[in-house]
Amino acid sequence: MDNQLFLSIIIPVYNMEHYIVPCLESIFANRDIDKNLFEVIVVNDGSTDM
Repeated sequence: MDNQLFLSIIIPVYNMEHYIVPCLESIFANRDIDKNLFEVIVVNDGSTDM
């Protein structure tokens, strides 16, 4: 069995259209986490700006 952890990053958003891309870019720019070991889930909570 593989002992590596899998990370789920959950980002709830509400009327934050201008911040989503910079937020995701900062997550994927992180060099400390192997890109194959995490997922990013963006949850729209009824925004009116998208």
